[in-house]
Amino acid sequence: MGASIFDCVAQFAEATVQGGLETTASDRQVSGGVALPGIFHHPQGEDWARLSYEVELSPLSEGERVVLLFAVGIRDGARLDDPAAPFDGVTCAVEVNGRRLLEAAVHGPGWRWYSLDLSRFGGRKVVLTFAVHGNDNTNYDWFFVGAASPLSVDPDRRGGAA
Repeated sequence: MGASIFDCVAQFAEATVQGGLETTASDRQVSGGVALPGIFHHPQGEDWARLSYEVELSPLSEGERVVLLFAVGIRDGARLDDPAAPFDGVTCAVEVNGRRLLEAAVHGPGWRWYSLDLSRFGGRKVVLTFAVHGNDNTNYDWFFVGAASPLSVDPDRRGGAA
């Protein structure tokens, strides 16, 4: 794997939150019956709710990469079948310095893993943003970002037996 550069859950107090009904961090967020450290981020209204961090990415040696590894999901217990308040999922996004690198739909519990190569930002301070938007409504939009951490990866140092 690699060395963690920044832990979004542990450093939640350093984040800037814009919009949303509620945003909290915990060592135990459960989606699809699986617990991960994560951030609960419930959108509200028509605007995107944003959670942003300033992250210093180290300069990279030749062949070294910086990869953001994270999961997204909907909290267990969200009522996905409530006819009085229908759930229609969320759209989430990851941005660096305001540039959208990923946009994905999330329609229920169960972690969905993603990785984004941030190597082009090596050696710079960046603003890393996790954004979430309710689709047609925000009913039960109990969205999580799980285990989010940029990792420094050196392909010449692989774990396991030689």
